[in-house]
Amino acid sequence: MKVFLDTNILASAAATRGLCADVLREVLASHELFISEQVIAELRRVLMLKFAVGQDLIDDFIWLL
Repeated sequence: MKVFLDTNILASAAATRGLCADVLREVLASHELFISEQVIAELRRVLMLKFAVGQDLIDDFIWLL
C-alpha cells in the first residue's frame, strides 16, 4: 500500500515515542512511504524549531525516510 504521512506524524515519530512512531515503523516495514519536498522542508523546520533536534539527527531521519 502507498502511504503519505503528514509533517505532524513524521515530526512526532522522530521526536517522541508513541503511536506516531509505531505508525511510521509499520509503514516503513510493510508499506511504501510517499513524501514530498514540501513536507521534507517543513519537517526540517519543525524538528529544529519546535523540538530542538540537532541538524545531524534531522539529516539522519530524512535519510531514513
